[in-house]
Amino acid sequence: MSEELKRITAEFQGTAGGVTDGEADRVFQYCLRKMEVCGIENREEYLPLLFRDEVKNFIVRRGINAITALRRMGVAVSV
Repeated sequence: MSEELKRITAEFQGTAGGVTDGEADRVFQYCLRKMEVCGIENREEYLPLLFRDEVKNFIVRRGINAITALRRMGVAVSV
């Protein structure tokens, strides 16, 4: 992972949603695959933009999954 992606990861580690190094690595692998499938040629330029968005998506998805799990258990959750 490049220094720029590590910096982006560090920015998100300081937020309430947070992201671990392992989670960031999984998002990075997902981004590489997504660019491969889509045929993105200028990967060096596009990767930081995609990575930032996909980390945000990961954090939001994890939050939604947690809320859904709590509601299934009968816990009252307010958003």
